Parts: sequence; C-alpha cells; structure tokens
Amino acid sequence: MIPAADHRSGDAAVVALLTAHGVDLRAWGVGEAKTLDHLRAELSARECVLLEQDGLLVRLAEGAHVLVTHHGLALTEAFQEFRDGRRRRRALCVAEKRRRGEPAVAAAVRGLGEELGLGVAAERLRLLGNLADTFGSRSYPGLLNSFGTTYFTYDLPPGLFRPEFVEEQPDKRTVWTWQEPPDWWLDTWRRLGLQPPPSESRGGCAVPEGR
Repeated sequence: MIPAADHRSGDAAVVALLTAHGVDLRAWGVGEAKTLDHLRAELSARECVLLEQDGLLVRLAEGAHVLVTHHGLALTEAFQEFRDGRRRRRALCVAEKRRRGEPAVAAAVRGLGEELGLGVAAERLRLLGNLADTFGSRSYPGLLNSFGTTYFTYDLPPGLFRPEFVEEQPDKRTVWTWQEPPDWWLDTWRRLGLQPPPSESRGGCAVPEGR
C-alpha cells in the first residue's frame, strides 16, 4: 500500500493532505491534542505513515508496549505536562513507536531507556503477544489510528525501584507512578489469551520476570 504521506513528504504536502480530508488543524495543540510539529517529527523519524483508506486519513504505526511491574503494582503514566501548561492524563504503560525496520524488542528496550532512564537487556523482557487496533486519535483529532502493538512485561528489580519516574523532553514532562493494575491492563492480558497476574495487595504474587 502506497503511503499518502511519509518521511519524504514536505510540510506543505502534509498540510494539504490533512486539509483535503477535512482535518481541522485549529483543534491540534489544544487540550490533550498534539501539534502539527509532533506529527511531522513522527513522519520524519519513520515512526508512522499516513494512508488514505475508504475516504479516511489513517495514521499507521507499529509499537512496543512494556508493562512494568513491581510487587504486583503497575507503573503507569500519571500525566504529561506540555511546556505551554497543558496537561493530559492517560494512565498508559511505557509505549514506544517502532521505527521502520526496527524489531519490537529493540523498540521496547529503547522506550525503557528514553522514558524511564533504564538500561534493560532484551532478554530481561517477557514477550506477551501482538494486538491490532483501529480507533480515533486523541493526539491528532480528525485522524484514524491503525496500530499494531507488541506487548512485553518487565519486572523491575528492587535495586532500580523509585516511587516515581520522570521523563523530561523539550516539549513536555511525563510523570510515572505506581498503582493497582488498571482495567485496561487486565483487559490486555485477556485479549492476548493470558490469565492476568494477581495483585500482591489482594493476596497474590508479583508478576514474574518480564511484563
């Protein structure tokens, strides 16, 4: 399938494509939405492409998600705070978009390093499986997301534990905290055909090595 826009597309061509599909760019960079510059950066890094499907504009990407655990608790994104003061809450796990040709496990290791500052060997991750989802984009209103995601777990060793993790980026700050596994976390295990691990606080045991 030939992309309508990718890393080779100029800024004017991307804007023209978005406008032709009725995407209201005034809604970008407002509230929880990202900016046009964010999308350009993703395209340039070969982290996504834009496709035209059945009259809709689709942001196609592949990702690696890592469910980080410690004594039955889940590390989740508490909030992102943009430099302009906007804040969004997502309660997500570590999620990294794969670059073109990048193995899923390499993206997962890169995500743990970039987002949490952890140097983790690939063999320390436990592969859970793959899921495909299509949904409306909160980051880019007016686009449809089509994501293929590979899921891993990583059981954080006691020596690396911190009450919270903070990622500082030029455009935003992301804070991660520990909590009981949220519903989406348990649903992910079930969709993969796996039994969710019990929480220690409910009398169970911690998740074994990996996510």
